[in-house]
Amino acid sequence: MKCLLVAGGTVSRKQLLEMYEQMQHPFTVGVDHGTIVLTEAGIKVDMAIGDFDSVTDSEKDTLKNVEVVEELNPVKDDTDTEHAVRYIAEKNFDEVVLMGCTGTRLDHTMDSIFILKILSEKDINAYILDTNNKIYIRKGMITFNKESLFGKYISILPYSADTLVSEIRGFKYNADNLQLIRESGRGISNELPGESGYIKTDDYIIIMETKD
Repeated sequence: MKCLLVAGGTVSRKQLLEMYEQMQHPFTVGVDHGTIVLTEAGIKVDMAIGDFDSVTDSEKDTLKNVEVVEELNPVKDDTDTEHAVRYIAEKNFDEVVLMGCTGTRLDHTMDSIFILKILSEKDINAYILDTNNKIYIRKGMITFNKESLFGKYISILPYSADTLVSEIRGFKYNADNLQLIRESGRGISNELPGESGYIKTDDYIIIMETKD
C-alpha cells in the first residue's frame, strides 16, 4: 500500500499530479492546508488532519467532501505533520511520499525532515519530495543506482550529534569510518560517477538527493 501526504508548504501542482499517477492512486492524506492543495489539483482526499488554522472559512467547505477528518486542537505538543506521520506509521503502508513539507517555513522544513525517522524505524520507504530535493532517513546498507537517482548530488548529514559511516563506495568521494558531526559539511555534495554505489552505516543518516 502506498500513501501520499501533502502538507501546507510549497507544492508544484505538476509534480504532485505526476507523483499521484506514478503511485497509481495512493491513499491520500491532506495535512491542514495540504487538503486544499490536493482538492484544487483534482485529487480525492481520503483523510484530512490538522487544526486548519491556515485554511480560510470558505476553504473549510472543502472538508465536507472528505470522508475522514481529524481536527486537532491548535494548542498541542506536536505539529500537524508529526501527528499525521505518527498515524501513517501505524498503518500497513510500504511507501510514503511527503510533499508540501519544504518551503519558506524553515522550522517546519527541519521538523519534517527529522520526523521521517518515525517512518524509517518502521521500515517504511518514506521520503520528502519537492522540485529540487528528495530527502530520506536510512541506516544499514544503502544502495544507489545512477539511473534512479533524483538529482546529481547526494549529501549525507548526521541524524544524531555524532554519526559513524563505516563505508562509502562507488562515489566520487569514497571513505572508510567517516565521522559525521553537525559542525562539519564533510558529507555534502558527493556524486555517483559510475552506475552504482553504496553507503554503509549502523547509525541513522539524513540523505538528500538534489538537482542543483
